[in-house]
Amino acid sequence: MTVPIFRKSILAATLFTLLSTSPTLAIEPFDAMRDSANGITSKAEQAGDALIKALGEQMLKTIDAMEATALRVIAEGKDAALVVEGQLFRDISRTIERLEANEKIVVSDMTKLTANWASLISRLPLVDARPEVMFYRPRVLAKDGPSVVPLTIVGPGLAGADPAMRRGAEELEVGADTDNSLTVQLPRSAFSFPETEPAYVTLPLAFNAAAADPWWSWSYWNGEPVERTITLMLLPEVLATYEIETTVTGARTERKAFASTTNARGKDSFVNVTKPVPPTDLKAGWRFDTAAILAGHYKHERTRDTGGSSCSGVDPESLTASRAVLRHQIGHRNEAFNRTSDGNVDCSLELPMVRTIPTTKAGPVLDGQITTTGDLDLEFGKDTSDYRITVKLFTGQTYIVKKDIDLPYGIIEVDHSNAGVHFRPKPPADF
Repeated sequence: MTVPIFRKSILAATLFTLLSTSPTLAIEPFDAMRDSANGITSKAEQAGDALIKALGEQMLKTIDAMEATALRVIAEGKDAALVVEGQLFRDISRTIERLEANEKIVVSDMTKLTANWASLISRLPLVDARPEVMFYRPRVLAKDGPSVVPLTIVGPGLAGADPAMRRGAEELEVGADTDNSLTVQLPRSAFSFPETEPAYVTLPLAFNAAAADPWWSWSYWNGEPVERTITLMLLPEVLATYEIETTVTGARTERKAFASTTNARGKDSFVNVTKPVPPTDLKAGWRFDTAAILAGHYKHERTRDTGGSSCSGVDPESLTASRAVLRHQIGHRNEAFNRTSDGNVDCSLELPMVRTIPTTKAGPVLDGQITTTGDLDLEFGKDTSDYRITVKLFTGQTYIVKKDIDLPYGIIEVDHSNAGVHFRPKPPADF
Protein backbone atom coordinates (compact mmCIF):
# COMPACT_ATOMS: atom_id res chain seq x y z
CA MET A 1 0.00 0.00 0.00
CA THR A 2 1.33 3.46 -0.88
CA VAL A 3 1.66 5.81 2.10
CA PRO A 4 0.60 9.42 1.30
CA ILE A 5 3.45 11.96 1.25
CA PHE A 6 1.80 13.94 4.03
CA ARG A 7 1.64 10.87 6.26
CA LYS A 8 5.28 9.96 5.53
CA SER A 9 6.44 13.44 6.58
CA ILE A 10 4.35 13.32 9.74
CA LEU A 11 5.65 9.87 10.66
CA ALA A 12 9.27 10.93 10.19
CA ALA A 13 8.84 14.12 12.18
CA THR A 14 6.99 12.25 14.92
CA LEU A 15 9.96 9.91 15.41
CA PHE A 16 12.19 12.94 16.01
CA THR A 17 9.65 14.31 18.47
CA LEU A 18 9.47 11.10 20.46
CA LEU A 19 13.26 10.80 20.64
CA SER A 20 13.98 14.36 21.72
CA THR A 21 12.91 16.91 24.28
CA SER A 22 14.04 19.79 22.08
CA PRO A 23 11.23 22.36 21.49
CA THR A 24 12.53 22.94 17.95
CA LEU A 25 12.14 19.30 16.99
CA ALA A 26 8.85 19.05 18.83
CA ILE A 27 7.12 21.42 16.43
CA GLU A 28 8.18 19.67 13.20
CA PRO A 29 5.05 17.50 12.92
CA PHE A 30 2.90 20.59 13.40
CA ASP A 31 4.91 22.52 10.79
CA ALA A 32 4.16 19.79 8.23
CA MET A 33 0.51 19.77 9.25
CA ARG A 34 0.31 23.56 9.08
CA ASP A 35 1.88 23.65 5.62
CA SER A 36 -0.70 21.15 4.35
CA ALA A 37 -3.61 22.94 6.03
CA ASN A 38 -2.41 26.30 4.67
CA GLY A 39 -2.21 24.79 1.19
CA ILE A 40 -5.76 23.44 1.46
CA THR A 41 -7.09 26.77 2.78
CA SER A 42 -5.28 28.80 0.11
CA LYS A 43 -6.49 26.52 -2.68
CA ALA A 44 -10.06 26.75 -1.36
CA GLU A 45 -9.85 30.55 -1.21
CA GLN A 46 -8.58 30.73 -4.81
CA ALA A 47 -11.41 28.43 -5.93
CA GLY A 48 -13.99 30.48 -4.05
CA ASP A 49 -14.80 27.45 -1.87
CA ALA A 50 -15.98 29.14 1.31
CA LEU A 51 -16.87 25.94 3.13
CA ILE A 52 -13.54 24.17 2.73
CA LYS A 53 -11.80 27.47 3.54
CA ALA A 54 -13.74 27.62 6.81
CA LEU A 55 -12.82 24.02 7.58
CA GLY A 56 -9.16 24.78 6.79
CA GLU A 57 -9.20 27.72 9.19
CA GLN A 58 -10.57 25.45 11.90
CA MET A 59 -7.77 22.97 11.22
CA LEU A 60 -5.14 25.70 11.50
CA LYS A 61 -6.54 26.84 14.84
CA THR A 62 -6.56 23.25 16.07
CA ILE A 63 -2.94 22.72 14.97
CA ASP A 64 -1.92 25.90 16.82
CA ALA A 65 -3.62 24.62 19.97
CA MET A 66 -1.91 21.23 19.75
CA GLU A 67 1.50 22.79 19.09
CA ALA A 68 1.19 25.16 22.04
CA THR A 69 0.26 22.22 24.24
CA ALA A 70 3.15 20.09 22.95
CA LEU A 71 5.65 22.89 23.63
CA ARG A 72 4.37 23.28 27.17
CA VAL A 73 4.49 19.52 27.78
CA ILE A 74 8.12 19.42 26.61
CA ALA A 75 9.00 22.47 28.71
CA GLU A 76 7.69 20.62 31.74
CA GLY A 77 9.97 17.68 30.90
CA LYS A 78 7.15 15.41 29.75
CA ASP A 79 6.76 13.33 26.60
CA ALA A 80 5.26 15.20 23.59
CA ALA A 81 3.85 11.88 22.38
CA LEU A 82 0.91 12.65 24.66
CA VAL A 83 -0.12 15.21 22.05
CA VAL A 84 1.38 13.83 18.82
CA GLU A 85 -0.12 10.38 19.35
CA GLY A 86 -3.45 11.69 20.58
CA GLN A 87 -6.85 11.32 18.93
CA LEU A 88 -6.99 15.00 17.95
CA PHE A 89 -3.69 14.75 16.06
CA ARG A 90 -4.89 11.64 14.23
CA ASP A 91 -8.23 13.26 13.44
CA ILE A 92 -6.63 16.30 11.82
CA SER A 93 -4.12 14.10 9.94
CA ARG A 94 -6.90 12.00 8.44
CA THR A 95 -8.90 15.08 7.44
CA ILE A 96 -5.88 16.63 5.70
CA GLU A 97 -5.21 13.39 3.82
CA ARG A 98 -8.83 13.24 2.65
CA LEU A 99 -8.75 16.82 1.39
CA GLU A 100 -5.36 16.41 -0.31
CA ALA A 101 -6.69 13.28 -2.05
CA ASN A 102 -9.71 15.29 -3.28
CA GLU A 103 -11.98 13.00 -1.30
CA LYS A 104 -15.52 14.25 -0.86
CA ILE A 105 -16.30 15.84 2.49
CA VAL A 106 -19.97 16.51 3.07
CA VAL A 107 -21.26 19.22 5.36
CA SER A 108 -22.42 16.66 7.92
CA ASP A 109 -18.77 15.51 8.14
CA MET A 110 -17.67 19.09 8.80
CA THR A 111 -20.22 19.45 11.59
CA LYS A 112 -19.05 16.27 13.32
CA LEU A 113 -15.36 17.05 12.84
CA THR A 114 -15.44 20.57 14.26
CA ALA A 115 -17.62 19.50 17.21
CA ASN A 116 -15.15 16.71 17.97
CA TRP A 117 -12.15 19.04 17.68
CA ALA A 118 -13.69 21.57 20.05
CA SER A 119 -14.30 18.84 22.62
CA LEU A 120 -10.77 17.44 22.33
CA ILE A 121 -9.08 20.86 22.45
CA SER A 122 -10.98 21.76 25.61
CA ARG A 123 -9.44 18.67 27.26
CA LEU A 124 -5.83 19.48 26.34
CA PRO A 125 -3.54 20.21 29.32
CA LEU A 126 -3.69 24.01 29.03
CA VAL A 127 -3.53 24.89 32.72
CA ASP A 128 -1.49 28.02 33.58
CA ALA A 129 -1.12 29.02 29.92
CA ARG A 130 -1.65 32.58 28.76
CA PRO A 131 -5.35 33.20 28.04
CA GLU A 132 -5.99 33.15 24.30
CA VAL A 133 -8.66 32.08 21.78
CA MET A 134 -7.48 28.87 20.16
CA PHE A 135 -10.64 27.60 18.55
CA TYR A 136 -14.31 28.39 18.22
CA ARG A 137 -17.30 26.78 16.60
CA PRO A 138 -19.47 27.12 14.72
CA ARG A 139 -17.86 29.35 12.14
CA VAL A 140 -20.70 28.75 9.67
CA LEU A 141 -24.38 29.31 10.51
CA ALA A 142 -27.39 28.10 8.53
CA LYS A 143 -30.69 29.94 8.43
CA ASP A 144 -32.65 26.89 9.55
CA GLY A 145 -31.87 25.18 12.83
CA PRO A 146 -32.51 25.41 16.56
CA SER A 147 -33.62 28.84 17.75
CA VAL A 148 -30.44 29.23 19.82
CA VAL A 149 -26.90 28.76 18.47
CA PRO A 150 -24.43 27.65 21.17
CA LEU A 151 -21.12 29.34 20.29
CA THR A 152 -18.23 27.43 21.87
CA ILE A 153 -14.91 29.25 22.36
CA VAL A 154 -11.92 27.21 23.50
CA GLY A 155 -8.64 28.53 24.88
CA PRO A 156 -6.45 28.31 27.97
CA GLY A 157 -7.78 30.05 31.04
CA LEU A 158 -10.54 31.94 29.22
CA ALA A 159 -13.12 31.26 31.90
CA GLY A 160 -11.04 33.11 34.49
CA ALA A 161 -9.97 35.97 32.22
CA ASP A 162 -13.11 38.13 32.65
CA PRO A 163 -14.46 37.36 29.13
CA ALA A 164 -17.07 39.67 27.64
CA MET A 165 -18.76 39.60 24.25
CA ARG A 166 -21.07 42.03 22.57
CA ARG A 167 -23.20 42.18 19.46
CA GLY A 168 -23.31 45.81 18.47
CA ALA A 169 -24.18 47.66 21.67
CA GLU A 170 -25.72 44.57 23.29
CA GLU A 171 -23.72 42.71 25.92
CA LEU A 172 -24.05 38.96 25.52
CA GLU A 173 -24.05 36.50 28.40
CA VAL A 174 -20.84 34.46 28.40
CA GLY A 175 -20.94 31.13 30.24
CA ALA A 176 -18.05 28.87 31.25
CA ASP A 177 -18.22 25.12 30.58
CA THR A 178 -14.69 24.51 31.89
CA ASP A 179 -11.66 26.63 32.72
CA ASN A 180 -10.73 26.48 29.04
CA SER A 181 -14.13 26.62 27.36
CA LEU A 182 -16.75 29.38 27.01
CA THR A 183 -20.29 29.17 25.66
CA VAL A 184 -22.34 32.07 24.32
CA GLN A 185 -25.99 31.45 23.45
CA LEU A 186 -26.78 33.31 20.23
CA PRO A 187 -30.41 33.67 19.11
CA ARG A 188 -30.58 32.63 15.48
CA SER A 189 -33.29 35.22 14.84
CA ALA A 190 -30.77 37.98 15.66
CA PHE A 191 -28.92 37.33 12.40
CA SER A 192 -30.07 38.65 9.03
CA PHE A 193 -29.37 35.77 6.72
CA PRO A 194 -28.62 36.73 3.11
CA GLU A 195 -30.60 35.50 0.13
CA THR A 196 -28.01 34.51 -2.47
CA GLU A 197 -24.43 34.95 -1.19
CA PRO A 198 -22.72 34.28 2.14
CA ALA A 199 -22.51 37.16 4.56
CA TYR A 200 -20.17 37.65 7.50
CA VAL A 201 -20.74 39.02 11.00
CA THR A 202 -18.11 39.73 13.64
CA LEU A 203 -18.47 39.45 17.39
CA PRO A 204 -15.69 41.00 19.52
CA LEU A 205 -14.56 38.97 22.54
CA ALA A 206 -12.66 40.90 25.21
CA PHE A 207 -10.70 39.25 28.02
CA ASN A 208 -7.72 39.83 30.31
CA ALA A 209 -4.67 38.34 28.60
CA ALA A 210 -2.25 38.47 31.55
CA ALA A 211 -0.05 35.38 31.45
CA ALA A 212 0.00 32.99 34.38
CA ASP A 213 3.75 32.39 33.94
CA PRO A 214 6.43 34.23 31.91
CA TRP A 215 7.31 31.21 29.73
CA TRP A 216 4.16 31.79 27.70
CA SER A 217 4.32 35.49 26.96
CA TRP A 218 6.56 38.49 26.62
CA SER A 219 3.61 40.47 27.93
CA TYR A 220 3.79 38.83 31.34
CA TRP A 221 3.25 42.13 33.14
CA ASN A 222 0.54 43.30 30.76
CA GLY A 223 -2.79 42.91 32.47
CA GLU A 224 -4.77 45.06 30.08
CA PRO A 225 -7.73 43.51 28.26
CA VAL A 226 -7.27 42.39 24.69
CA GLU A 227 -9.92 41.82 22.07
CA ARG A 228 -10.29 38.96 19.59
CA THR A 229 -12.75 38.92 16.72
CA ILE A 230 -15.08 35.97 16.29
CA THR A 231 -16.15 35.89 12.62
CA LEU A 232 -19.22 33.92 11.58
CA MET A 233 -20.27 33.13 8.02
CA LEU A 234 -24.03 33.21 7.40
CA LEU A 235 -25.21 30.79 4.74
CA PRO A 236 -27.75 32.15 2.24
CA GLU A 237 -31.30 30.87 1.79
CA VAL A 238 -30.56 30.15 -1.87
CA LEU A 239 -28.21 27.17 -1.91
CA ALA A 240 -27.67 27.27 -5.66
CA THR A 241 -28.95 28.44 -9.00
CA TYR A 242 -29.49 26.11 -11.92
CA GLU A 243 -29.65 26.31 -15.69
CA ILE A 244 -30.86 23.40 -17.79
CA GLU A 245 -30.30 23.52 -21.54
CA THR A 246 -32.53 21.04 -23.37
CA THR A 247 -32.35 19.48 -26.80
CA VAL A 248 -35.60 18.50 -28.52
CA THR A 249 -36.27 16.21 -31.43
CA GLY A 250 -38.41 17.05 -34.43
CA ALA A 251 -38.85 16.07 -38.05
CA ARG A 252 -38.35 17.71 -41.42
CA THR A 253 -40.44 16.60 -44.39
CA GLU A 254 -38.80 16.45 -47.81
CA ARG A 255 -40.55 15.87 -51.13
CA LYS A 256 -39.53 15.04 -54.66
CA ALA A 257 -41.00 13.46 -57.81
CA PHE A 258 -40.33 9.94 -59.01
CA ALA A 259 -40.04 10.20 -62.81
CA SER A 260 -40.24 7.14 -65.06
CA THR A 261 -42.08 5.61 -67.99
CA THR A 262 -44.37 2.65 -68.50
CA ASN A 263 -45.30 0.73 -71.63
CA ALA A 264 -47.73 -2.05 -72.19
CA ARG A 265 -48.76 -4.28 -75.07
CA GLY A 266 -51.81 -6.46 -75.57
CA LYS A 267 -55.12 -6.74 -77.36
CA ASP A 268 -58.38 -5.48 -76.03
CA SER A 269 -57.28 -5.91 -72.41
CA PHE A 270 -56.04 -4.21 -69.27
CA VAL A 271 -52.34 -4.53 -68.53
CA ASN A 272 -50.77 -3.64 -65.17
CA VAL A 273 -47.18 -2.54 -64.69
CA THR A 274 -45.64 -2.38 -61.16
CA LYS A 275 -43.23 0.37 -60.24
CA PRO A 276 -41.33 -0.05 -56.95
CA VAL A 277 -39.44 2.66 -55.10
CA PRO A 278 -35.82 2.34 -56.35
CA PRO A 279 -33.57 0.57 -53.80
CA THR A 280 -31.29 3.58 -53.37
CA ASP A 281 -34.26 5.84 -52.64
CA LEU A 282 -35.78 3.25 -50.34
CA LYS A 283 -32.55 3.06 -48.37
CA ALA A 284 -32.48 6.85 -48.10
CA GLY A 285 -35.95 6.84 -46.56
CA TRP A 286 -37.99 7.83 -49.57
CA ARG A 287 -41.54 6.46 -50.00
CA PHE A 288 -44.42 7.08 -52.35
CA ASP A 289 -46.73 9.76 -50.97
CA THR A 290 -49.83 7.59 -50.97
CA ALA A 291 -52.11 10.37 -49.68
CA ALA A 292 -51.16 12.70 -52.52
CA ILE A 293 -51.44 9.93 -55.11
CA LEU A 294 -54.91 8.89 -53.91
CA ALA A 295 -55.89 12.57 -54.11
CA GLY A 296 -54.92 12.51 -57.78
CA HIS A 297 -51.73 14.55 -57.50
CA TYR A 298 -49.62 12.60 -60.02
CA LYS A 299 -49.14 12.19 -63.77
CA HIS A 300 -49.55 9.12 -65.97
CA GLU A 301 -49.77 10.44 -69.50
CA ARG A 302 -49.71 8.80 -72.91
CA THR A 303 -46.81 9.70 -75.13
CA ARG A 304 -47.41 7.20 -77.95
CA ASP A 305 -49.95 4.52 -78.67
CA THR A 306 -51.47 2.24 -81.26
CA GLY A 307 -54.92 0.74 -81.44
CA GLY A 308 -56.47 3.40 -79.25
CA SER A 309 -54.53 2.28 -76.17
CA SER A 310 -54.30 4.58 -73.10
CA CYS A 311 -52.62 5.15 -69.71
CA SER A 312 -55.18 4.57 -66.96
CA GLY A 313 -53.32 5.67 -63.82
CA VAL A 314 -52.56 4.13 -60.45
CA ASP A 315 -54.58 1.20 -59.13
CA PRO A 316 -55.67 2.52 -55.70
CA GLU A 317 -56.33 -0.94 -54.31
CA SER A 318 -52.74 -2.05 -54.88
CA LEU A 319 -50.96 1.15 -53.87
CA THR A 320 -48.42 0.98 -51.01
CA ALA A 321 -45.67 3.29 -49.87
CA SER A 322 -43.06 1.14 -51.58
CA ARG A 323 -44.80 0.25 -54.88
CA ALA A 324 -47.43 1.50 -57.29
CA VAL A 325 -49.37 -0.52 -59.87
CA LEU A 326 -50.01 1.40 -63.10
CA ARG A 327 -52.98 0.36 -65.26
CA HIS A 328 -53.10 0.46 -69.05
CA GLN A 329 -56.08 -0.07 -71.35
CA ILE A 330 -54.96 -1.72 -74.57
CA GLY A 331 -56.95 -1.78 -77.83
CA HIS A 332 -56.00 -3.43 -81.15
CA ARG A 333 -54.78 -2.58 -84.57
CA ASN A 334 -56.83 -3.43 -87.65
CA GLU A 335 -54.99 -5.33 -90.35
CA ALA A 336 -55.91 -6.36 -93.92
CA PHE A 337 -58.51 -9.00 -94.44
CA ASN A 338 -60.27 -8.03 -91.21
CA ARG A 339 -57.46 -9.21 -89.08
CA THR A 340 -56.40 -7.44 -85.88
CA SER A 341 -53.12 -7.25 -84.03
CA ASP A 342 -51.83 -6.06 -80.65
CA GLY A 343 -51.97 -2.51 -79.61
CA ASN A 344 -49.47 -0.85 -77.33
CA VAL A 345 -48.96 2.34 -75.37
CA ASP A 346 -46.03 4.30 -73.94
CA CYS A 347 -46.65 6.54 -70.90
CA SER A 348 -44.70 9.13 -68.92
CA LEU A 349 -44.99 8.80 -65.18
CA GLU A 350 -44.47 11.20 -62.22
CA LEU A 351 -45.32 10.04 -58.72
CA PRO A 352 -44.84 12.23 -55.62
CA MET A 353 -42.40 10.89 -53.02
CA VAL A 354 -41.89 11.92 -49.39
CA ARG A 355 -39.48 11.24 -46.56
CA THR A 356 -39.16 12.38 -42.96
CA ILE A 357 -35.76 13.47 -41.63
CA PRO A 358 -35.30 13.42 -37.82
CA THR A 359 -33.96 16.73 -36.51
CA THR A 360 -32.66 18.06 -33.21
CA LYS A 361 -32.56 21.63 -32.06
CA ALA A 362 -32.10 23.66 -28.90
CA GLY A 363 -35.16 23.46 -26.72
CA PRO A 364 -36.33 25.58 -23.81
CA VAL A 365 -33.78 26.73 -21.23
CA LEU A 366 -34.96 26.23 -17.65
CA ASP A 367 -33.38 28.28 -14.89
CA GLY A 368 -34.11 29.21 -11.33
CA GLN A 369 -33.05 28.89 -7.70
CA ILE A 370 -32.67 25.94 -5.33
CA THR A 371 -33.59 27.14 -1.86
CA THR A 372 -33.69 25.61 1.59
CA THR A 373 -37.50 25.67 1.57
CA GLY A 374 -38.17 22.36 -0.19
CA ASP A 375 -37.83 20.00 -3.14
CA LEU A 376 -38.01 21.24 -6.71
CA ASP A 377 -39.46 19.21 -9.60
CA LEU A 378 -38.99 20.22 -13.23
CA GLU A 379 -40.62 18.35 -16.11
CA PHE A 380 -39.28 18.20 -19.66
CA GLY A 381 -41.40 18.09 -22.79
CA LYS A 382 -42.01 14.69 -24.39
CA ASP A 383 -39.79 15.64 -27.32
CA THR A 384 -36.74 16.22 -25.07
CA SER A 385 -33.89 13.99 -26.22
CA ASP A 386 -30.98 15.44 -24.23
CA TYR A 387 -30.20 18.00 -21.55
CA ARG A 388 -27.33 19.67 -19.74
CA ILE A 389 -27.64 20.68 -16.08
CA THR A 390 -25.40 23.42 -14.72
CA VAL A 391 -25.54 24.21 -11.02
CA LYS A 392 -23.81 27.18 -9.41
CA LEU A 393 -23.47 26.77 -5.65
CA PHE A 394 -23.67 29.67 -3.22
CA THR A 395 -19.90 29.28 -2.81
CA GLY A 396 -19.51 30.54 -6.38
CA GLN A 397 -18.42 27.21 -7.85
CA THR A 398 -20.13 25.93 -10.99
CA TYR A 399 -20.69 22.26 -11.76
CA ILE A 400 -22.00 20.34 -14.74
CA VAL A 401 -24.19 17.56 -13.35
CA LYS A 402 -23.72 14.20 -15.06
CA LYS A 403 -24.75 10.68 -14.17
CA ASP A 404 -21.35 9.93 -12.68
CA ILE A 405 -20.70 13.28 -10.98
CA ASP A 406 -22.35 14.45 -7.77
CA LEU A 407 -22.43 17.93 -6.32
CA PRO A 408 -20.00 18.46 -3.43
CA TYR A 409 -20.83 18.77 0.27
CA GLY A 410 -24.00 16.66 0.05
CA ILE A 411 -26.24 19.73 0.30
CA ILE A 412 -28.20 19.06 -2.92
CA GLU A 413 -29.29 15.73 -4.39
CA VAL A 414 -30.08 15.66 -8.11
CA ASP A 415 -32.14 12.96 -9.82
CA HIS A 416 -32.54 13.38 -13.55
CA SER A 417 -33.74 11.65 -16.70
CA ASN A 418 -35.26 12.62 -20.04
CA ALA A 419 -38.53 13.09 -18.18
CA GLY A 420 -37.21 15.85 -15.92
CA VAL A 421 -35.06 16.85 -12.95
CA HIS A 422 -35.66 16.58 -9.23
CA PHE A 423 -33.61 18.78 -6.88
CA ARG A 424 -33.64 17.86 -3.20
CA PRO A 425 -31.88 20.41 -0.98
CA LYS A 426 -30.22 19.19 2.21
CA PRO A 427 -29.46 22.44 4.04
CA PRO A 428 -26.27 22.25 6.08
CA ALA A 429 -26.23 22.51 9.85
CA ASP A 430 -23.95 24.87 11.74
CA PHE A 431 -20.29 23.87 11.83
